[in-house]
Amino acid sequence: MDISLFDFTLPQHYIAQRPAEPRDHAKLMVIKKSDKTITHSTVKDIGKFLPDNTLIVRNNTKVIKARLKGTFSTGGKWEIFFLSQRSKKSCMALIKPGKKFKAGNLVSLFLPNGRELLVQVREAAGMERELVFLNLAEPIGELFSKEGELPLPPYVDANPEEMGESYQTTYAKVDGSVAAPTAGLHFTKELTSSLDAMGHDFVDITLHVGLGTFLPIQTENILDHTLHHEEYFVGCNSLTAMRDAKLEKRPIMTVGTTSTRVTEHIFKTGEIDSKEDIHGKSGLYIHPPFDFKGVDILMTNFHLPKTSLLVLVSTFIGDREFTLKAYEEAKQHDYRFYSFGDAMLILP
Repeated sequence: MDISLFDFTLPQHYIAQRPAEPRDHAKLMVIKKSDKTITHSTVKDIGKFLPDNTLIVRNNTKVIKARLKGTFSTGGKWEIFFLSQRSKKSCMALIKPGKKFKAGNLVSLFLPNGRELLVQVREAAGMERELVFLNLAEPIGELFSKEGELPLPPYVDANPEEMGESYQTTYAKVDGSVAAPTAGLHFTKELTSSLDAMGHDFVDITLHVGLGTFLPIQTENILDHTLHHEEYFVGCNSLTAMRDAKLEKRPIMTVGTTSTRVTEHIFKTGEIDSKEDIHGKSGLYIHPPFDFKGVDILMTNFHLPKTSLLVLVSTFIGDREFTLKAYEEAKQHDYRFYSFGDAMLILP
């Protein structure tokens, strides 16, 4: 299946630069798969569309300050994008400019406050490099926490410091993501309380968002794409709640593609039957054909073209042409796209 089949044109003005205010006042496109109908609403009214006693699975990961910037002694600029920690003094990262960070190099970097970092570059797979910080006094996570900035997407033109909690979900708890699980950004505490009062239940899972989520598909055939593995954790109580929901034939709704991938991973591997907490890494890539075992309803944002996220949504809807038609209708109704944009609810 050619990647061009998942392409679409999106003028710049459709890309949201700030979240809706309040968050749950974002637009909501409601798609019913059975008859391919589209209804327009708002996120705050999502409860009107959910079946009784829906179990809502959400990703409680928290975005860390993953972007570190500074200058070389020559004055040129550099940027390190943290991906994962290898040890107290080393990490896997994406780097700009790549030509300055060749394997084996010892690089002297200066932070805006004048602090010097001595970094040894090691080769790694693909675009990633392992960096060892030789003169680091504190753990590497503390360095990024103190000196780094929130890794806003490149299409968002905003000062990371000014965004504050706007790029975190209201239920974020577990540090580890380098991008937000954006469908969850729509949930205010008031909306959560409202859905709870209607009889819907929430369970938390954790998937730390990394390259697997945001890296575009770079192969012509989508089947040749490989998803980077990302770390997940699901507690025993959440497993029990999802297992019981299936036995009781209660619908399970996932908030976002990350929650969807974790849910389908644990059903696919049989980890859903574990009586203990589970922790691992998943590179589950959802593309046609795919038999969804756990997820009945999906809430998600409008995604970039040629991405595994769009492929996942299209696979869940079960009709690529109708998916792109829905995206075109979203543009006609002035929906906002991407991380801070509006949402889509996909029902059976």
